[in-house]
Amino acid sequence: SIRLFCLLANAAYSCGRLDDANDAIQNVLKEGQSIEDKLDVYYVLVTLLMSSKRAEDAYSVCHEVLSQLDENIPASCDAQELAALLRKTNNVLNTMSDSELLGMKNMDSSDRLYSVLRFYSIMVVVAFFSKPQMMPFLTSRIVQISIAHGVCKHSVRGFVQYAAVLCSCKAMKDIPGACRIGRMAMAFAKQFNLSDPHIYYGYFGFVACHTEPLQACADMIRQGFIIGMQVGDISTAFFNAIQHIRLVSIYILLMTKMGTAAQPK
Repeated sequence: SIRLFCLLANAAYSCGRLDDANDAIQNVLKEGQSIEDKLDVYYVLVTLLMSSKRAEDAYSVCHEVLSQLDENIPASCDAQELAALLRKTNNVLNTMSDSELLGMKNMDSSDRLYSVLRFYSIMVVVAFFSKPQMMPFLTSRIVQISIAHGVCKHSVRGFVQYAAVLCSCKAMKDIPGACRIGRMAMAFAKQFNLSDPHIYYGYFGFVACHTEPLQACADMIRQGFIIGMQVGDISTAFFNAIQHIRLVSIYILLMTKMGTAAQPK
């Protein structure tokens, strides 16, 4: 019965029937006996809340689920704490070679931590819009769990967003290190045959664009838009479109300036 309601919630959400999806979700949350019974519908609930532009509520649901999975997530972190956390995580990553990173064991989907990474991976998306100040904590936690216990497809988004944080954090800005981690993440995406529109704007829009040709990055973000539309993730598809326009605009501006500079006075 719970399984059928989970399937109904997913199907209704995919068809845009949000009220029906919510009814199915509430049935499972009422009847489910354990957190494991409710994980799938909690995930649908988070995506439903994001689609309804209720990012703060979606963040609260992720926080509640991860707390029930024994994760301790602070309400907030100050800048010094976040810088120290990034430094600690970066030190661990820097002691590992590329081959060691790519050779990390795969996490079994039956492992409880697999569900933990699943919800951290969607929580970083929610936090991007609702609590960006928590991104360093959330992404670092994904990286730490993956290194200690193994990687899975849910690790990929965390590694990409961790790299993006390294590109933007003033206290720990590390473009070369971020690009290295980003490349590792994209290699994991290939390993898991993952088509996730989130990783396209995350990597090509905020990491690779610092070192790779802007045209090539814009083309890959366009691919993220196409994938998002194909899998029915319309909001993420259009966020890819926004980042595509941003990179194309930057490219045109740079080319215009270079053309102006090259003209004889």
